[in-house]
Amino acid sequence: MRTNLLHIALLLVPLSLVACGSDSVPATATKGDAFCKAATTADASGDALKALASDATPADLEKALRDAIATATAAAKKAPKDIAATIKVLNAGARQIVAILEANDFDIAKAAATDEFVKLSDDPNLTAKGDELDTYLNDKCGIAPD
Repeated sequence: MRTNLLHIALLLVPLSLVACGSDSVPATATKGDAFCKAATTADASGDALKALASDATPADLEKALRDAIATATAAAKKAPKDIAATIKVLNAGARQIVAILEANDFDIAKAAATDEFVKLSDDPNLTAKGDELDTYLNDKCGIAPD
C-alpha cells in the first residue's frame, strides 16, 4: 500500500526540508555536537510525524509536519559539510512530498494515490540518500535508524 511508502517518505522530511548549513559548520558531525543535538530533536519530531501518518486527520498531519519542519530547520542549519550533498538531494524530494500533501489538503490517502507520489516512492536515489543519512546519523550522532 502506498500509505506505508508515505511513512518512508515522511522520514526524509525532518533533516532534509531546508538548506544545509553555512560555511562555518564543521566538516563532520561528532556525537554531542550542536548538529547531533539538533538532529536528535528533529528525529523525535520525525518519529511523532511518522506515528501520526497513517491515522492522522489532515489538520493533525499538517501540524505535525510543520513541527517537524521547524526542528529540521534548526538541525539543517548546523549540518556538517560531509552530509550537505545528501541533504540537498533529500531536500528536493521532501519539498515535493510537502507540495503533494498541500495540494491534497494533507489527506494522506489522496496524496499517496497521485502519480507524483508514486514516482517519488519508487525513486531509488531518494531511498539510497535516505539510507545514507540514516547511516550518517547512526555513525556520527548515535541516532539509530527507525
